[in-house]
Amino acid sequence: MSAEVGSLALILKYIWLPTVALLGYFAKGHLNRLDTRLALSEEKVSELEKELGKNYYDKVEIQQHIVLPLQESISETRQELKSSIVLITEIHRDMAIIKYKILEETKNK
Repeated sequence: MSAEVGSLALILKYIWLPTVALLGYFAKGHLNRLDTRLALSEEKVSELEKELGKNYYDKVEIQQHIVLPLQESISETRQELKSSIVLITEIHRDMAIIKYKILEETKNK
């Protein structure tokens, strides 16, 4: 019985314990690499969030200060152009009437 206990102690001492220690060492190294990757990923995510937030607010400011005033200005210009076209059409119509009356008077003389 003591030979069996002695051989079991040797197996535990020289085989099992170093194997467990090596597995623990590799597991620790792997977990440390995963922690490092996770930390880098969190940093990248926070940088991306900052970049997206900055771009979002830049776009909002551009829209408020540039795009919307330009759209209003373009709309006003279109309305003015439409009213100018109506006025020019009326002037052409009046000129045609005047031309017709002048030509009619010259024929009658």
